[in-house]
Amino acid sequence: MTATFTRRQLAVITELAHGHNTHHIATTLHLPTDAIRSRIHRAATRTGIHRSRHARLVHHAYLHGHLTPPPTHQPPTDLPPLLAHTLDAITRGLSVPETAAELGVTPGIARDYRRHLYRRLGACNQAHAIAIAWQQGIFTAVPPAPAPEPPAPPPDTSRFTAQQRRVVAGLARGHAEEQIARALFLSPHTVRAHIRGAAAVARLSSPYHQRLVEYGYQTGALARLAPEPRDVQPLPRRLVQVLDGVRRGLPDCQIAAELGVSVPTVRTHVRRLLRALGARTRAHAVALGWQAGLLGPGVVEGRDAA
Repeated sequence: MTATFTRRQLAVITELAHGHNTHHIATTLHLPTDAIRSRIHRAATRTGIHRSRHARLVHHAYLHGHLTPPPTHQPPTDLPPLLAHTLDAITRGLSVPETAAELGVTPGIARDYRRHLYRRLGACNQAHAIAIAWQQGIFTAVPPAPAPEPPAPPPDTSRFTAQQRRVVAGLARGHAEEQIARALFLSPHTVRAHIRGAAAVARLSSPYHQRLVEYGYQTGALARLAPEPRDVQPLPRRLVQVLDGVRRGLPDCQIAAELGVSVPTVRTHVRRLLRALGARTRAHAVALGWQAGLLGPGVVEGRDAA
């Protein structure tokens, strides 16, 4: 629905686009806070907006020419797919749980994506993020063509139970066993039992964590785990070799023997690897390596053959 805002309503929406809250707007316009809320309510009623009013009013105002982004000669800001999806969810008024359901992640991770989005755009809230997206050319007045359907994930051939799959997904997120236990409302002892059970299914020996994550990606058990927003730069050849040793679950002494370096040097390389990937644990590094295309069937086979 296209609606024409009154001058007073547009003044409030302009302030929302600057990231200001209702109290700040009331102070700026020398009006009671209730009067500001009333103008927002009436503007939302005109446009048929019933939820997430601030962000969606700003989006509507830009979309229909009530607000005009300043001219820029810079190319549009390129957002990673997950952050672009998060921004789109905000324009549609989706809540954090609804966004999480669309992305196939937990609400906590969906909140993290929003925080990543705000930092990427330099925004302080949803309405401000929408305005900056218009100003940086992420949105245009012409709706973009619908994105192609993503390919179907590979079938899960892991033979994990549902609870084992959740535990392995927690390892892939870089969580400790105690964190996984709290998230799944289990005891740490039960989580360790699920890890041992999953390792038995995969016929793995210790250490379990990174090898379970590797097995989960190889068999499709983690195919539906949404990739984490990371700006991973190409790794030096030595760190790629260390990552390959980590995904195979090799101890530092064996990685050192393969690479012809000392064990302290390997530990230094592992710290650099975790820092380069933004990983918290070795299992997390394996997951991020798969998500960034550094690991995978073709990649691993070619490296093993080299």
